[in-house]
Amino acid sequence: DELTSRLVAASIQAVPDGTQYPVIRYGSNVTSDVFAESVSLDRLASATQSAQIRSGSQHNPTAVQPAGIDRRSVQELRERLLSEANVLVCTLSGSGAALIGNIPHTFQVVIVDEAAQAHEIETLIPLQYCCRKLILVGDPRQLPATVLSTYAGKFGLNRSMFERLESVIQPVMLTEQYRMHPELVVSFTT
Repeated sequence: DELTSRLVAASIQAVPDGTQYPVIRYGSNVTSDVFAESVSLDRLASATQSAQIRSGSQHNPTAVQPAGIDRRSVQELRERLLSEANVLVCTLSGSGAALIGNIPHTFQVVIVDEAAQAHEIETLIPLQYCCRKLILVGDPRQLPATVLSTYAGKFGLNRSMFERLESVIQPVMLTEQYRMHPELVVSFTT
């Protein structure tokens, strides 16, 4: 949600005329972040449906309002909103949802946050969309990818793609962080 919030804020500031780059958050609607909630697919679809109903009743005030909107039109609306998005924020498993797979598109860039904690197999899911660049962001000194099964661990399923690539490609280490209060940074680094 923090990432979504910052992306929404950046898209608002990115263009001088106020035009936004559509950001959509796909997944659970449970969030306390106002920006993230405002761009959730369900919220955007609901708002669009409400606007369409209001617009229809203004053109024909005697028309009977539909008791419900058929599932196919809801699905088509959700697919249209996703296809118009420039940025899609979702979990790795969410990127494998049938709804996202139905959209004829490729992603130019896939950014995986907390990649050191993601299982290698999970990281492969969004790669089905033929991205040109994969950016893995994470701290290998924090929590690793967790697998409860020792049997799965024997086959390397407890390893992250971040860990695998770090062993063959020189990673880029960031020198500044912006999430922690400066006083905390000093106490942890000394």
